[in-house]
Amino acid sequence: MSDLITPPSFVKVNSTDTPPTSPNGHKPIMPSPPSLVIRSSNPEKLKRKLALTLASLYDYEPTPSLKVKTERTSVASPLWKNSKIEPKTGEEPKVANNEDLFQDLAPDLIEVASGDHTKELTPPPENNAAVESFRNNIHTVLPSASEPALGKIAEFSSVDLDAIEGLQMKDAPKATKEGNEKFIIRHEWTGTSQFDGITDISIGLQEENQLDNLILYRRALVHDITLAPHDPSFYIDLSNLDAKLAFSDTSSHNAYRALLLLEAGLQIITPQQSELSRSVFTAISTRLCTTSIAVIIDELNSMYIGAYRCLIQGLLHSGAFWDGLTVVKIGLEIFPNDAELLDLRSLLRESFQDRHHSTMEDIKNGQVVNIITATRPGLIFQKRYPWMAPKLFVRTPRLIRQVNFKFPSLNAEVRPVIFGPPGTASTFKALSGLPKTGDVGPLGIFAKCDIEEGESILADKSIACVSDISPSTGLFCDACHAALIPPFAHPSEIRRPSCGCKVSFCSTGCHDIAVGSYHKIQCGIDFAWLYNAGSLQTDWNPIMFLRVICIVLSTPGWSKDSVPQKNPLQHPLVARMTANYTRNNEESSHSYDWSYQDNIVAPTRILLDLGIDIFSPIKNTHQGKIKFLANIWTPELIQTVYWRMSNNANTSTIKITGLQQGGSPPSRSQSFGVGHSMFGQDKNAHLIVLSPCYLFFNHSCRQNVSWMGTVSDGTDDISWLVAGEGSNQELMKPGSSSVICRANRNIKAGEELTISYVGDPMGNYTEEEYHKNPKLAIGKSTNGDISEPRWAIRTSLTKWFSDGVGCGCEQCAEENQKDNLPRRVKL
Repeated sequence: MSDLITPPSFVKVNSTDTPPTSPNGHKPIMPSPPSLVIRSSNPEKLKRKLALTLASLYDYEPTPSLKVKTERTSVASPLWKNSKIEPKTGEEPKVANNEDLFQDLAPDLIEVASGDHTKELTPPPENNAAVESFRNNIHTVLPSASEPALGKIAEFSSVDLDAIEGLQMKDAPKATKEGNEKFIIRHEWTGTSQFDGITDISIGLQEENQLDNLILYRRALVHDITLAPHDPSFYIDLSNLDAKLAFSDTSSHNAYRALLLLEAGLQIITPQQSELSRSVFTAISTRLCTTSIAVIIDELNSMYIGAYRCLIQGLLHSGAFWDGLTVVKIGLEIFPNDAELLDLRSLLRESFQDRHHSTMEDIKNGQVVNIITATRPGLIFQKRYPWMAPKLFVRTPRLIRQVNFKFPSLNAEVRPVIFGPPGTASTFKALSGLPKTGDVGPLGIFAKCDIEEGESILADKSIACVSDISPSTGLFCDACHAALIPPFAHPSEIRRPSCGCKVSFCSTGCHDIAVGSYHKIQCGIDFAWLYNAGSLQTDWNPIMFLRVICIVLSTPGWSKDSVPQKNPLQHPLVARMTANYTRNNEESSHSYDWSYQDNIVAPTRILLDLGIDIFSPIKNTHQGKIKFLANIWTPELIQTVYWRMSNNANTSTIKITGLQQGGSPPSRSQSFGVGHSMFGQDKNAHLIVLSPCYLFFNHSCRQNVSWMGTVSDGTDDISWLVAGEGSNQELMKPGSSSVICRANRNIKAGEELTISYVGDPMGNYTEEEYHKNPKLAIGKSTNGDISEPRWAIRTSLTKWFSDGVGCGCEQCAEENQKDNLPRRVKL
């Protein structure tokens, strides 16, 4: 994103300040916080829990020595084996004076391939517009966060330890090596970082039997954040812990939230102070038992550099080298002599240079089209965060019945699917025989009756759609994305909201749906910055995140002020979607593009602009008692929503004349697969849609359903815009988010309906090429071997099928029996 966020300059207090004293003595006026009240009906049980807590959470060991040993922070490098960067005592001036050495490591002049030309690419300039926006944007974001002051800490001070359950991990293999027992890696706790060196550290903790204690420590930190949600120190501790567990993305996000709080706290002595500033000041004042501004500012400054180190290290371990260079530049302007920041900058520059040179080789070989999208984003594993509640990942029979109740089809419905052996047809199971609150497992769409070839199956409409054209242009309907330009719409049909927002709708129906749902949540808030990112915008996720969250918050019972507040992951629209996770007992294999701007800064700013409190705990009343729960808008929730959107969205290139971005003619799309975004990669506009019913289709290389969108250039037959049969026929509007599905062969009742996720699964040949070589239609070349385009399709299927045997259809099963396939897989 172009609007970057960073904390401000280092705050210094020149005057000597002491705590205020009473007239009769030298004791501070501010009393100590009230003692923690612990209630327990079983004193012996309480003692055991306290002993376990002190031993495991805080490494409590009585020692007669009063000498304190200072531990220096070290940063493990994902690039150097068995190497750590440690600031050495007494050498700080030498390191600070060696900036020329670090500058020599920078890719000051990097060749960029653009067509037949090359140009120079430099690291982020010191005074570019993005960095300047990065400095100033925080002043816009923070005042919008309405934070209650943490003045009455006493309301959090009563804790019932008997109500705290789950001190021991359940349903997880134990990492022990007793006798001849084989050590079992708990892969769900090996983190999201793709660097082997970082993951090995996490696995080493399991081998040393430290994982369970760290899990308990993480729970304790979340509990501490619930008690003192505006104290940055707990977010820094949580960031360090997640980094230790190799969850580099949540580590970066927690460090960023710490910086937001620190920025607000440092504004307490400025005219820009806000309610959040006072909340941070109160939290630290309570922890330190002082009201001295000098002491509190000193504490904020000491945490400031720690938060920067955590954030930059997290970006490094997430592979976001460009973002790390941008952030470390700001950090070094505040702390120019910090040895650790200098070392991190050196690592980031060297890593970015290596990636750039590797990308240049790929460009020469024709494997990369856009160097920016190939070098700037990071890469992490797509993984279910193991500390999240299992109920957030359950699709219940009740949810499936709700889906089928509104399923827009007369001859098909959603059912739990049972996958058979490779090469055999899948079957289904009845919802009536499943537990009411249990997970129904994988789902698919099945025929309720016999369906003839060419018969309409589904016409799925959605308001969860976005494109890289700003809604303020008025070129399309803000609800369904139908084109509003002649000859597709008459000016008299266009509707605009009475609130004055610069959006348009294709009909009264779309206007009423939007105003009654997502539009009323974002009405009056300027989100134009989401579309002004220029070349840095390579991901559609932030724009879709805004639409999805507004749909969730507009649903009755799901508003931000609802009591109790419901988790967005359990909303019917979000709960029906699943991410592409591997099983807990398997090593992660699904990678995900990740960036600091798109995955941390943008969603945080969206939530704050919508008036959502991302810090304070949730009040829940149970049997007349007020209970405080952890805030639900956590980094892991945001990333989980992102993963579900990415795995279920379908992408189309808009070919309608007049809707092409920049007015340029459309170029041939080279993308494979659903969910691959082309934002920022060419001059075409792209439509991203979360179709609420279409997303239940499973893939098959021998699919029995053909589908088509409505963004064609008009060369296709208009019959493709007709959905439904007989009196239920309807003409879909050009440019809209509608997806039309028809049977491409005769289908029997009870048969699963499948589509292709990758276009033509045999290789996207033309009709002429198929006519010259009929074997191409079954994925074979002239000599009978698997064709190169078909092999590329098989490779692209690893996004959804990681076992290397394809999707399990008859086509993949036949290819797996060939003698030459294993050799090609190995290569």
